[in-house]
Amino acid sequence: MEIAVAIFLIFALLVGVVIFRFDHPTKRGPKITGRGGDFNE
Repeated sequence: MEIAVAIFLIFALLVGVVIFRFDHPTKRGPKITGRGGDFNE
């Protein structure tokens, strides 16, 4: 049972990091999205 809880916590943490990074993009120059920059920014 502890293994399932650990897997869930790791998955939740990864999802949170991904959402946080996409919501607050860092200013590192050009975006590396591969979509050509069709974002409303």
